[in-house]
Amino acid sequence: MSDLGSGQLRPPVGRVDSGSGPAGSAGSAARVWPVGSRGALGLAAIAVVAWLLLPTAPNYDTATHLVWSHELLEGRAPDVDAAAAPTLHPLWLVATLIAAITGGGASLLQLVALGSLMVVVACAYRLAADVAGVVAGTIAAVSAGSSFALLLLAFKAYVDLPFLAVVLTAVVVERSWHASGADAAKSKAAPDLAMPVLMLVAGLLRPEAWAIGLLLVALRLVRGATMRQLVWPAAIVLVAPVVWALADLALTGDPLHSLTGTQALAEELGRKTGLAAAPRELLVLLGDLARPPIAAAGVLGVWFAVRFVGWRPLLVPLATLAAGAAGFLLVGALGLPLLQRYLQLPAVLLCVFAGIAAARLLAVAKGEAPRPHPTSFPATPPAEFPAQTPSAEPATSPPFARWLAIAALALGTVGALGYLALKADSFRIVGQGVLREAEWQRQGAQLLKDPAVQQAMRCGPVTLPTYRFIPELTLRADLDAGRVISRATALGGAGEQTTGVAIVIDGSRAAKTRLGWAAGVPRTTNATPPGFQVVARRGPFVAAVAQRDGCGTRLAGELLDREHVVVRVAEPRDLRPTRGGPNLVVILAELVVPDEVDAGGSELVDRGPHVGDVPAEHGVRRRLHLVRQRHPELGALDLVDVREIGRFDAIKPEHRAIERVRTLEILGGQKCHERAVAQHGNAA
Repeated sequence: MSDLGSGQLRPPVGRVDSGSGPAGSAGSAARVWPVGSRGALGLAAIAVVAWLLLPTAPNYDTATHLVWSHELLEGRAPDVDAAAAPTLHPLWLVATLIAAITGGGASLLQLVALGSLMVVVACAYRLAADVAGVVAGTIAAVSAGSSFALLLLAFKAYVDLPFLAVVLTAVVVERSWHASGADAAKSKAAPDLAMPVLMLVAGLLRPEAWAIGLLLVALRLVRGATMRQLVWPAAIVLVAPVVWALADLALTGDPLHSLTGTQALAEELGRKTGLAAAPRELLVLLGDLARPPIAAAGVLGVWFAVRFVGWRPLLVPLATLAAGAAGFLLVGALGLPLLQRYLQLPAVLLCVFAGIAAARLLAVAKGEAPRPHPTSFPATPPAEFPAQTPSAEPATSPPFARWLAIAALALGTVGALGYLALKADSFRIVGQGVLREAEWQRQGAQLLKDPAVQQAMRCGPVTLPTYRFIPELTLRADLDAGRVISRATALGGAGEQTTGVAIVIDGSRAAKTRLGWAAGVPRTTNATPPGFQVVARRGPFVAAVAQRDGCGTRLAGELLDREHVVVRVAEPRDLRPTRGGPNLVVILAELVVPDEVDAGGSELVDRGPHVGDVPAEHGVRRRLHLVRQRHPELGALDLVDVREIGRFDAIKPEHRAIERVRTLEILGGQKCHERAVAQHGNAA
C-alpha cells in the first residue's frame, strides 16, 4: 500500500530498534546520499548538460577570489583591502586556487555550483519524502530546483550554492541520526561526527554555519546525549571561526577584518542594515525568494507536519529553518548588509514543508485522515511524549475537511499557475542574463586587445567608472591584479588618471546599470575624462586613451615633457661670446629612438635627428657632428666646424613639434675666439 493511500504520513526513514548498534552507525548506509544511485546519476547528468550549454560568467565575489588565487600562485599575498573587495571566504579561496592550478578556472567553479544545486534538490526531496512520501518529495524538489534565484547563483558560480548544499546534507545526516532510535546516553561509542565535519566545511564557506552547527550539536541533548559527548562535535564546528580569524590576521593584521570590512562596505554602499529593518526585510525577501505561493504552503506545511507527525522527527529541519531566519536578524543587528541570498537556507526548507503540505491536503481530499505513526517518534520516547497508536480501522476525513482540502488545493494550484504566468519570462531572463554577462566579459577582454589600447596600457592603468567589473575584466583579460582600477574617488577608488586607458560604458541602460553605475559613486565617473581620446569600441565598452606621454595622439605644436631636442642657433654665430647671450629661436623636436649613432663618410642620417658625438677634441673633424643629446650647452674644446648636415629621413613627421621658447644665456668668456658654424638641415 502506498504511503498516502494508507491514510498515514510516512514515518522517517532510517529507523532501527534501540540497541541495534551504536549511535554512530545507525542508518549510516541510508544517509550516504540523499537519493538513490539512479537519482544521483540523473541529477549529475542535468548539471553537466547545463554546464555544457551555458557559458561561464563568474560573479564579482568569485572572480575576485580567482584573482586572489592568481596572486598567491605568483608568490604575493592577495589584496583583500582593494577597493570594494568582497569578504574573504577561506575555503572558497582554496577552491579557486585548485581551479587556477588545474586550469579549470571559473568554468570548473561553475560546474561545482551546478552540482551543488543538484545536491540541494536531492536534499529537499529526501527531507520531504521521509515525512510524507514520494509526492511530497517530488513537489519539494521541483520547488527548490525551479527557483530563479538558485539557478542564477549556480550559473554565476556563487559560493552560496556549495554552502547551501553542505548545510542541507548535514541536516539530512543529523535528522537520520535522530530518527535512528538509538539512545545516545546509553551508547559508549564515539559521538557521530559526520554532521560536525560537514558544518566545519560549511563554516569555512559562510559564517552563518557556525551558529547553525552549534545548534545542531546542542539538539543532541534531546536524544539524551551528555555534555561530555558534545565536546568533540562542538570543537570541530568551532574550528571554522578560528581558521577564519587566523586567515584575516595573516592577510590584514586584523582577526576581525571580515566583520569590520563588510560593515564598512555596507555603509559605503548604502545597503539596508540594522536590526530595526531586519524583520520587514526578512518577510519581504523570504517571500519573494521562496515565491509567495510556495512560502504560504511552506508555513502551512510546518503546521501540518508538527500536528500529524510531531515535532521530534522534524526537530532538525525545523530548528534549521528557525536558525536561518534568526541568523538573518543577527546579520542586521551586526550592521551587515541584509541581502536576499542570505535567506537561501530557510527558503529551501520552506519548499520542503510546502511539499509536505501538498501531500497532506491531497490525502485529505482523497478522504483519508493521516495520523501519526508510532515509528514517527523515537523508539523509547520520554513519558511526557507518548507515542500514539493508530486505530484498527483506517480513519476517513469528514466531508467538510475534504471540501476544505480540495478548495485549498485548487487555490494553491491557481496561485502557483498565476505566479508562473506572471514570471513566465523568468527562465528566459535568467538564461539571457547569464549569456549577456558572459558576452560582456568577452567584449571587455577583446577591447583590451586593440593595438591602440595595448599601446596606451604600457603607459598607465585601465580605469573603469566604478569598482564593478574590475575582477571580471582582470580575470578574463588575464591581467595582473591592480592593472584595472576604479577612477571614482569613492569606495577606495584611485580617482581620475592622466595616463593609460579610460573605459566608459555606453549603450543600453542594463549595461550602464550593471557596469557603469554603482551605489555610492556619482554617475559622472562614467564619462570620458578630459585629455582622453576615444580609440576603440566593443559592445557597451568605449576605450579612450590619454593624449600625453606617448599614449595617444599628441596635441598639435605641443612639446612633451622630457623629450630630447636638438638646438640650432641662428645669431650670433659664436657659441661662446664673452658675456654674450644669444637668443635661442628654434627648437626642433627629435625622434626618440636613434637608429644610427654616428654616420660616417657621405652617409645620410637614417631617422636619427639626435645623432651626435661628444665635442671633438684637438681639432678633429667629422663629416656629421651635432651636439650630443640632452646637452645643448656643451661646446667644443677646440675648433668645431659643422660643415655638413645630412638629411633627416623622418618616417613619422607628425611626431615633430616646433615651439618658441625664452632666451637662453650661454656664458663662456674664456674661449671667445672659438667659432662654430651651424647650417640648418633639410628635413624630408
